[in-house]
Amino acid sequence: MKRQSPEQKFLSYKREKRRLKAIENERIRRMELAKRANRLLIYPPQTLHILQKKIPRNISRAGKSKSETIHIPETFSIVDDTEGALRKIYELVALSNRRRPPKDIFFDHSSLINFDLAAEEILDVVTLEFKTARRRTKGGLRLRGRLPIDPGANRFIRAVGIPQHLELIPSDLRSEEKQGLRTLRFQSYKALLRAFEESPSERAARNLVDYFNSCLTVIGRQLSEHGRHRLSLYAGEVLDNAVEHSGTQDWVLVGYLDLNTPERSCEISIFNFGKSFAETFSALPAEHFTRQYVDPFVDIHKKKGLFQHGWEPDNLLSVIALQGQVSSKNQSDQDTRGSGTIDLIQFFQDVHAETQGKGTQSAKMVIVSGRTRMLFNGKYTMAPSLDGRQIIAFNSANNLEVPPDRAYVECLKGLEFPGTIVSIRFPLPKAATRFAVEKDEY
Repeated sequence: MKRQSPEQKFLSYKREKRRLKAIENERIRRMELAKRANRLLIYPPQTLHILQKKIPRNISRAGKSKSETIHIPETFSIVDDTEGALRKIYELVALSNRRRPPKDIFFDHSSLINFDLAAEEILDVVTLEFKTARRRTKGGLRLRGRLPIDPGANRFIRAVGIPQHLELIPSDLRSEEKQGLRTLRFQSYKALLRAFEESPSERAARNLVDYFNSCLTVIGRQLSEHGRHRLSLYAGEVLDNAVEHSGTQDWVLVGYLDLNTPERSCEISIFNFGKSFAETFSALPAEHFTRQYVDPFVDIHKKKGLFQHGWEPDNLLSVIALQGQVSSKNQSDQDTRGSGTIDLIQFFQDVHAETQGKGTQSAKMVIVSGRTRMLFNGKYTMAPSLDGRQIIAFNSANNLEVPPDRAYVECLKGLEFPGTIVSIRFPLPKAATRFAVEKDEY
């Protein structure tokens, strides 16, 4: 083939740029037509773009290989190894951000043993958007993979992992396996709705109530009408907050329960992409009502020299964001926003205590926002302060003027999650069925 001259290369580049621009304009035009014709609320996802801005410095974006492998480690869990899981996810994000992204990605899950829903679902969301982005540029992306050797992890990946979403490899579950699984998945921008219908957050909250009831059924329990209302209310507020505070509508609600395992752990995860807790508060004007409550704590920690390696202002802001009646949307002491997340967590703690019997603390919940990871396992709980506000400071004094227990509030090293993850895990053991006759409602 005759080699192109520099002028020809330049003209070819210009033509290709115009072609891609025309494709993008046509896509936008069709979306607008669909919106006017069907009265659909259409929202283009921004997840991949948001994550690309946060790629850690020590994760390389270089490379020209057309085929890449993502090795999933033995532990791939936001709850048990937040930093390790996020770094693995950012490896995939870095591939999408190359000047010449790969055309083939192989997901090797063979070593996976310890897993959780949040890590796998975030990986799946990134993969789906990566594939969509490549399709838009007509580059294409081939996805393949290997299933875990561990039976429980194998079943998990086939039920809710990448193979299920993308049909990468045969992943059909046997009928007896399906009967032992309870799953839930709701994604905001995948849920197109007519303008007069209920919002995605309302629909997701209702689906969560139905899912949770189906999980409780296995131990002979059911939510009461009051319990259903509470759960729907708290979940709806968490999802609405995800939209209002993060600045995007990119959120996902998922659930997983495998009755084929002795642990029978029920998992529920809600995550969104956009602004973190700390970024939301930092963006408020100095005269804002909520800043009048937040800033004094930051000043106290600065004056005492408490901010050191592993404890930063953003970490403190993330902890304060969990306190009762603290919200960037509050304008006066009469406003009551700012309790949805902690109410949801308290709800699951209460339900778990009922199913396990008093004194059991095996439930585990993790909240990740920005550079902060917060762990809930019953050691530190909400308690009212002198002014009646519900406080959890993650220290023995339950005092926000004192740094928290580092085992429960951790500053992530060299990376962050742009948004918020709430991951909840608690067992539904067979022994709990003995309570069914005495009390079958919450």
